[in-house]
This record gives sequence, C-alpha cells and structure tokens, in this order.
Amino acid sequence: MDNAIRFDNSKIIYNADGAYSLDQESLDLNAYLYAEKLYLSTLASALHKTEDVNFFEKEIKNLKKCIQSHFYDTNLEDNKFIKGEGKSIR
Repeated sequence: MDNAIRFDNSKIIYNADGAYSLDQESLDLNAYLYAEKLYLSTLASALHKTEDVNFFEKEIKNLKKCIQSHFYDTNLEDNKFIKGEGKSIR
C-alpha cells in the first residue's frame, strides 16, 4: 500500500504535535472504518448502551453514503478524485 501510485502526488500535512497524515481520504480505509463502527454498534447494543448505539448508527449511515458515492480516493476537501492508472501485467 505504501508504494501505491495513488499516493504519488499526495502531500503530508501536520495535524497536531507529532501527528501527520496524507492530504487525501482513502476509500478502502473508510470501508474498514465502516466495518469497525458496525462492530462497535453491535457491542454497544449487547451492553445496552443505547446512546452509543445511536451514535454509531448515525456514523454508519453517514459513512455508508460517502463510500457509496465515491469510487476513488478524494482530497480532504472532497472536490478532487485521486485516480490511479493501472498497468497491465504480461
């Protein structure tokens, strides 16, 4: 993943003391976060944590919409798709 061409034009940005990230949102990472929120919602439900269940269900719904409307990574402003060109293997 670190050598993926979709990151070639990305820039590292400063978030907080000692915390940095790339200036793009990765679709696959958000799919993992979606699954994580589903698991946390299930756990909160089993523990009868209604407020947490409601929180995660809202997060799940919003994230699902975002994932389904994007087929590529985007920049952080969500106004530019990051497309990578694949190469055929012979």
